[in-house]
Amino acid sequence: MTRFVVTFKKTDPLLVFDLTDATKPTLMGELQIPGFSTYMQRLDDTHMLAIGFTADDHESFAYFNYFAPKKILALPITVCESGGNGTYATNMAFAGLMAFDISLDTGITEYGRLPFVDASTVSASDNCDKWWTDSKSLVKRSIFMDDFVYGLSDAQLRVAGLSAMSTVLQSVPLVSK
Repeated sequence: MTRFVVTFKKTDPLLVFDLTDATKPTLMGELQIPGFSTYMQRLDDTHMLAIGFTADDHESFAYFNYFAPKKILALPITVCESGGNGTYATNMAFAGLMAFDISLDTGITEYGRLPFVDASTVSASDNCDKWWTDSKSLVKRSIFMDDFVYGLSDAQLRVAGLSAMSTVLQSVPLVSK
């Protein structure tokens, strides 16, 4: 039996223990990860997927979701392109949920996108020029059920089929009381 242990401050030491004999745990390996992990998913007995921040990042973050039966990872992402002075991008091109195939053979590849904002209607005040000081994820949660993906923001719940994530099948506005 293998167990993974991680603690963090500015560097995550990832420790792997063999607990076949629980009275004599054996350290199998150690990896120093710069920064800290906010999400870890065991893929199999010898592989782990970890997502996190550098030691200087802070603020809130969204919760990530891995759907093991289909080996798909969903992440809330805002994509900023062009503009700026060549060192950063200021125009929002996408805001929503992006899904990625996770394969031990081929690596990580984009699977699809569930949009929460129509990039063509984004106003100048919604640009990306303050991402480093006021970054917030629009999508707060994601859920996979069978062949569907659900994304939840403060304002709405959206659902799409995994076969065509960019086509929103249903959008339900949420009203706070």
